[in-house]
Amino acid sequence: MTNDEKSVSPDEPDDETIEEPKFVLGNLPPPPEVHFHRPTMLVKEEKIIEQKRLSGSDPSAQAYKLGAGLAAAVLFGACIVTGLLIGGFLDSRFPKIDPWGLIIFTVLGFVSGLVNLFRLLGIKSDGKGQK
Repeated sequence: MTNDEKSVSPDEPDDETIEEPKFVLGNLPPPPEVHFHRPTMLVKEEKIIEQKRLSGSDPSAQAYKLGAGLAAAVLFGACIVTGLLIGGFLDSRFPKIDPWGLIIFTVLGFVSGLVNLFRLLGIKSDGKGQK
């Protein structure tokens, strides 16, 4: 064995110590910029699909209309029932306001149901009573 070659066993550590690199936050490169783009359909294709849906030639048009009507009915009914429940709870909790809690919150539930129904149907008012 020559002097240049050293026998190193796996159990014995080297005489030379290896320093681990120190990472300093200022020395790191900035993160890469990532841009996500949502895939969009062409405007022409969207118009064709909407025309099929409105004309009824699309097989899913009836299911779409049925689902929209069912959602509107459930939303309107849920608002009224919620008003009834809150009003009934307040009437039972505070006996001095016995009929008025139920009446007021039922009316509020009806109004909130109408507002949500108009939102669902896309009817907007500009404050002058026009659509």
